[in-house]
Amino acid sequence: MNIISNIFNKIKQNPLLNKGLKDTFFYTLSILLGRALTIIVFPYLAIKLTIGEIAQYDLFLIGVSYIQLFLTLGVDSGVAIKIAEHKDNKEKLRFYFSMLFSIVAVMSVILFLISISIFYFYRAYTLDFIMLLLIQGSLGAIQYVVFIYFKWLGESKKASILSAIGYGIGVCTGVIFMYVFENTLMCFLAGIVAGNIIGVLINMIVARSYIDFSFNKSLIPEAKSLLKLSIPFFYNSLLVQSYKAIDRFMILFFLNQEILGVYSLIIRVCQIPLMGGEVVLGAFQAITFLNHKTKEAKKLYNKILGVNFILVNIIIVLFTITLYFLSPIIEGLAVIEDYIYLVPLILTNVAFISLKTYGGFSYFIHSKTKYIAYITFVSLVLYVSLAYLLSGFGILGFSFSAALISIISTCFFYFLSSKIESFGEKIPRIFLLSTSSMLISIALTIILYYYK
Repeated sequence: MNIISNIFNKIKQNPLLNKGLKDTFFYTLSILLGRALTIIVFPYLAIKLTIGEIAQYDLFLIGVSYIQLFLTLGVDSGVAIKIAEHKDNKEKLRFYFSMLFSIVAVMSVILFLISISIFYFYRAYTLDFIMLLLIQGSLGAIQYVVFIYFKWLGESKKASILSAIGYGIGVCTGVIFMYVFENTLMCFLAGIVAGNIIGVLINMIVARSYIDFSFNKSLIPEAKSLLKLSIPFFYNSLLVQSYKAIDRFMILFFLNQEILGVYSLIIRVCQIPLMGGEVVLGAFQAITFLNHKTKEAKKLYNKILGVNFILVNIIIVLFTITLYFLSPIIEGLAVIEDYIYLVPLILTNVAFISLKTYGGFSYFIHSKTKYIAYITFVSLVLYVSLAYLLSGFGILGFSFSAALISIISTCFFYFLSSKIESFGEKIPRIFLLSTSSMLISIALTIILYYYK
């Protein structure tokens, strides 16, 4: 009892840790009720839909991510910095929030006109699919703006609940549409869009007091400053999103849609065990960034970083073994049974992409975000080159390339960040744990490949 009492006392005495644990609870709620449904629904879809439709759904989600990126123009990242600088100025905070909404509205109209023009000449997908993609992208962008604003204000409870509502209602409505009408991808997507319309309405009701679209000439210089600060983030985010999606595009180009469906299903399933780490990283990110000058924040930052690198190694082993035994039993996972050897590599790739989202504060503090773009661009080129060279090995070559380049990219990301300004990152430990992750995933892949 004394040990437990001492732990609680230490938590109470550390306000950053206390705040972080509270935020972790709310972000856990958000992920469990929201994004987790998006991922967990994949095995269900694998039962109801064809593997080709699974691939199309994954491409739909990627398309939504690109649209949200285009609609926000990186201003969401710029606003995070501005909030840190003016967190006590309510007028400016309201202005930043309103400006984000204005940008989303204007860019939605522009994107719609561009998309319709492209569709007139190039019809790779049906008009229904394109329209659902555009609408969902716009709805998602609005909900993302609300979430990111409340997150950086430190209102984790409000941010997490609103995020959960948007994701949760959308997925649940999609499943209901399939049950009531027919088991097709288009029916599921229509349900998602219908649910997200409800989610947006709820978000707008809650956020209405923070929005002010009145024109104020005195804030024009502030708007220009925000755009100037934010646009570089757009290019960075575009490269990051492209890096996350390039493996799918190459598999679709060199192999076929069915293999892409299997690969997509494995990726979504591999995201399930990583959600715990993402919860912690997401909860503590805003806190450590806003308090980055304090010793307590730096110490907390390194503890969380170290624990997550260790957890990745453990998760690779435990989840691979678990999925090996569950895939023949669970109907929705049976389709990946013959490709179970890909799980360690794909899990490693997804995990190390996730690890980069937490750190690298020095890039933002010293306005060196261009280096993130350089790292991502080089990683993109390296992946395409290596994947092309290993394309003869099929899906295994693409999976190995993605895992290896993600690890190299993440290690260099933290190494360069520590050179710009060190936050006490233990770079040798990061290198060691990253290397062990790659070796473990290779060993498991070899064992599963020959004993599948």
